[in-house]
Amino acid sequence: MRKHHCLAVFLGLFVLTGCDSSSRNCDGFNHPLAEAWTGNDGLGETRSFVDNAGNRKTYALQSIDKTGPRVSTSNGSDSNLVPCYETAKYLYVQANADIAYEFDFLQRQIRGDQPIDNQSVTLVVNTQNPVGTDTDSNVRDWWYVDDLEFNTTLNPTENTTWPGNGSYFPEATIDGNVYVDLLQHTFNDNNERFTSGLVDEEAQWVRLVVAKDFGLVQYELLNGTVYTLDRE
Repeated sequence: MRKHHCLAVFLGLFVLTGCDSSSRNCDGFNHPLAEAWTGNDGLGETRSFVDNAGNRKTYALQSIDKTGPRVSTSNGSDSNLVPCYETAKYLYVQANADIAYEFDFLQRQIRGDQPIDNQSVTLVVNTQNPVGTDTDSNVRDWWYVDDLEFNTTLNPTENTTWPGNGSYFPEATIDGNVYVDLLQHTFNDNNERFTSGLVDEEAQWVRLVVAKDFGLVQYELLNGTVYTLDRE
C-alpha cells in the first residue's frame, strides 16, 4: 500500500508541476528595423512610381497597425521564455484605384532577457486587390531583415512548388540611384496564377524590390511594365 501511495503522491506532484505557467509584459511592436525598411514619413506620406512611358502611380500610407502592450502567458516556470509575437502592418493605397500593397513585419521576441535589437524580425509584402484582400501575388515566403545574408540561402531548389525566388543584394543601382541592402522577390508560374481574370492588371505583380531606408523601390507587372520609385 505504501508503494502505491507514494506513487500516487509522485504523480500528483508531476501533474501539478506540469501545469505551472509564467507571464511577462509584452511591450508591443517596437523593432527599429520596421521603420528602416519602410522609410516612411508617417501617415499620409505619398510615393510615386513611374514606368518607362512616363505613366505614374501614386500610393499613400493609409494606416500603420502595430500590436500594443499586453500580458502574455505560457506554460513553464521561466518567464523569459514566454513568447511575445509582435506585428506591424504598413498599408499603402493607390490613389483613385482599388489596389494597395502592405508591409507586414513579424517580431519573434521569444526571450525576455535579450535586447530588442537581437530579436528576429521578418518582412512579408502583400499586394491587395481589392484593398483589404490579399491577391495571389502576395509574397508567401518572408525575408529576414535582421540577418540579410541568411536570405541568400532561402532560394528554392529545382522541381519544387515554391511560389518564387528571393534574393539579397548588398548594393544595386536602379534608375541612376544607388541603394544599399536590397531584397528582391520574383514569382514563378505567373501566367497560371492570373488566369482567373479576377485580379486587375495593375495588381498582377510578378517581381518587387525593397531597399533599406526606402521601402518599395520597384515592381514589375505580368505584362512586362516596370514601375520604379520616383526620387525627385
